[in-house]
Amino acid sequence: MKKVLFYITAALIAAFTFTSCVEEEYGYPPVYGKVYCVNENPVAGDSLIFRVEIKEPGNGAYKATYTWKVNGTTYKKVEVLDPLKKAPELGVPNAKAGRYDVSMSAKFNMSIPMQTGQIISAAQSKAGSVTVAAQ
Repeated sequence: MKKVLFYITAALIAAFTFTSCVEEEYGYPPVYGKVYCVNENPVAGDSLIFRVEIKEPGNGAYKATYTWKVNGTTYKKVEVLDPLKKAPELGVPNAKAGRYDVSMSAKFNMSIPMQTGQIISAAQSKAGSVTVAAQ
């Protein structure tokens, strides 16, 4: 009888040990690289498309508020994140000749809490630029 109790106790300890080793999943925001212009050799009158390089896609973000700065003008976009969409973009119609300096920052609402317990996070891109030639 003592042998049976010993084996039952050992089995219960092993079962509790294995179930307590499950790691929790935490959310984390994307990591962005540089902003770049999709258009090659743009000229005045073109619509410019700016996109941000994604270095790490992140996990658990479901909504983003993007703040783009283009030559001192601020544009805000709120998007529900689509896992099939690769990178945030901003379109600037009817560009004028000259240099465009662009940066983007983002604030994310997380569906999975981060390790710190936060459900809102932020990310920043590196600035990029493009020169638009006259026609």
